[in-house]
Amino acid sequence: MRRPGLRERARLLSALEGRFAIAAVIDAFGTGCFIAGAALFFTQELGLKPSLIGIGLTAAGIVGFATTVPWGRAADRWGARRILVLLLSVRALAFVLYAFAASFAAFLAIATLLGTVEKATSPIQQALIGEAVAEDRRQRALAFVRSARNAGFALGALAAAAAVSTATSLGYDSIVLFNAASFVLAAVLMGRLPVARAAVAPRKTTLWGWRVCDRRYTALTALNGVLTMHMSLLSVGLPLWLVSHSDAPAAVIPLLLVVNAVLAVVFQVPVAGLVKSERGAAAALAVAGAALALCCLAMPLASTLDATGAVLVATGAVLALTLAELAQSAGGWDLSFRLAPADRRGEHLGVFSLGTTAQSMLGPLLLTAGVFALGPWGWVALALATLAGGILATTVIDRPRRTTGRLAARRARPA
Repeated sequence: MRRPGLRERARLLSALEGRFAIAAVIDAFGTGCFIAGAALFFTQELGLKPSLIGIGLTAAGIVGFATTVPWGRAADRWGARRILVLLLSVRALAFVLYAFAASFAAFLAIATLLGTVEKATSPIQQALIGEAVAEDRRQRALAFVRSARNAGFALGALAAAAAVSTATSLGYDSIVLFNAASFVLAAVLMGRLPVARAAVAPRKTTLWGWRVCDRRYTALTALNGVLTMHMSLLSVGLPLWLVSHSDAPAAVIPLLLVVNAVLAVVFQVPVAGLVKSERGAAAALAVAGAALALCCLAMPLASTLDATGAVLVATGAVLALTLAELAQSAGGWDLSFRLAPADRRGEHLGVFSLGTTAQSMLGPLLLTAGVFALGPWGWVALALATLAGGILATTVIDRPRRTTGRLAARRARPA
């Protein structure tokens, strides 16, 4: 059988990247639409109080944290494509059920159902990319997907604005139904994806059993989770601090978010292409930690300036935050794949995603109840933490080399 030539393989990989990117845009469009209108849907359509919404979403987060690794094991056993299609289908069903919910009990049940599948979707999608795309194009494919998702989120937010402007039940329900439809379309695209998957021998472990991965991978999971603080900073930390502790006009904040989104779409692929080795990935995480530290230190500075100065400093902070986002994503992708055994990739990627999940659950609380309460010193402490996270990532990566070097030196010594 004739092996495909270089051009044929390039065209095939481009087609795969395109399909992943299209699915990501569709998925993110629905998700962006829902996120932008979720508060209105829950309060106006379902009639829930904010405290009850918080209880439901917290429960969903806890369930998601507990079920991510088992889903990764399922992907290792039955294939990432099959499991991803199942996750997307369950998400579609759950959002259709939201349109018929009429009580807190129904909301809680649906939110919990979503929690069992939402957090696992991203690592399972990464595992599928690892199965479908050649190793030398994996970073590029992951970056394309990230850029496509950012574009989809922006389009979805615009659609949500149009949907909720009618202030009717039909408008609110369209938010969740748009999201359900996006998951169906993404599932169809992923289900038709050509994947040549090698057979994996079954292991003597239970599917739902919990097993901690090697210490280096676990340490990198925690450190990468610290560096994903850029997510909470962008959505909670910067907007709330600038509105409540600076003279920056509130109208500037959406523009800063647009700057972040545009830069992330444009530069994610080029930045990911710079990471080509283990040390390069560790260096990217170090850059992310330093950039996050600069962003944090800019916040108390913005509080001391007039409106113009605060806007300029806030713009610089968003640029630093965007650099951190791009570098952390590229470094995290590379290391999460590079250090994961091929036959346990889904499980390892599931473990690696737990750092991000924990940060998304604890980050907003840390910022509002910790950093904000301490004022400038809180921002300094957070800056030191993120800087240390990036530096420690390089230390964890270099430790095996140093250990190997010491062992070699001992063996070389004369008896």
